Amino acid sequence: MVNDKDAPMGVVFDLDGTLYLGDTVIPGAPAAVASLRASGARLRFVTNNPRKSRQAYAAKLTQLGIPAAPEEVLTSSNLMVRYLKRSAPATWGSLLVVGETQLQQELKAAGFSLTPQAPAGTVIVSFDTTLTYEVLTQAFLALRGAARFIATNPDVYCPTPDGGLPDAGALIAALQAATGRSPEMIVGKPSDFLASELLHEFDVPPHQLLVVGDRPETDIALGRRMGVRSLLVETGANKPRQLPAQYMPDARLDSIANLTAYLNDHG
Repeated sequence: MVNDKDAPMGVVFDLDGTLYLGDTVIPGAPAAVASLRASGARLRFVTNNPRKSRQAYAAKLTQLGIPAAPEEVLTSSNLMVRYLKRSAPATWGSLLVVGETQLQQELKAAGFSLTPQAPAGTVIVSFDTTLTYEVLTQAFLALRGAARFIATNPDVYCPTPDGGLPDAGALIAALQAATGRSPEMIVGKPSDFLASELLHEFDVPPHQLLVVGDRPETDIALGRRMGVRSLLVETGANKPRQLPAQYMPDARLDSIANLTAYLNDHG
């Protein structure tokens, strides 16, 4: 067990590549998370993948031996709804969504109007394995007009056991190249919006918080924007390499399995 006097009061975990890879739990992950819970730490499980609901991610974690509640999970689709509702909802107009059913359903449930074609008030770009050329074309046409441009997450690929899938970042890049425009906001990791949300939810001093993930450009960058400690694991998208200063973690671990030992040694 993590020593009570040394344990962080709040921990933000990435999911895929950190606690599991695909449908396989990372060895040692359940014990590491259980040790933190036993120490009294509050947890958040944060993913840039918008393709499933908070309930589905909580159920998956629980099935893999890491009990989690939906309210402990934050997805980039959930964050998108939060951002739109807190930023003058009436100003967004109709939404043209490059994204899958889950994101569209969450936006509709929140009261937003969606359109399948240009013109549109706002184009939202997300991870979309169902993407067609027609959808990409309509987003292009809307952005060539007066539509605003926002996105769920910046990841260029999603790690999978067989090599990965093109993610939202790749679609953002395609539309940037075609239109010369960049998103005004990307709400997922490592955005200032998410950093503010997490700091508000934990409501403890930053030195009592910890971010753990496998991507320097998203997970570690989030920790730095929050002003908290960050740990990089080498089990997912990241492989041992030299990192620029802005993505340098406080420590690097071979696996989440080593987290308890690290915290016992370093607090």
